[in-house]
Amino acid sequence: MILKEHELLQIDADFISRLREQDPDALAGLSIKLVSDLKEVLERLNQNPTNSSRPSGSLAPWDKGIADEKEEDDESAFDEKEALQSKTGINK
Repeated sequence: MILKEHELLQIDADFISRLREQDPDALAGLSIKLVSDLKEVLERLNQNPTNSSRPSGSLAPWDKGIADEKEEDDESAFDEKEALQSKTGINK
């Protein structure tokens, strides 16, 4: 994260308005920092054991069914690929 919590808490509509009037380049720089921080937070928020190094046991109980369904979808897609390859005679 680029901005600290204390800095974020000081940003409000008045701060942005003053910054726009006094130093538009600083406002552009702040906007870039905010977008960067937002993207990082979204990446962290979207992490789960299937797309990160977190162990599978850390998955919340209400999310375990979703992860199982994804694994089954991946397996069925692989089976369909094998079936298509055998029907068409195409090998790896």
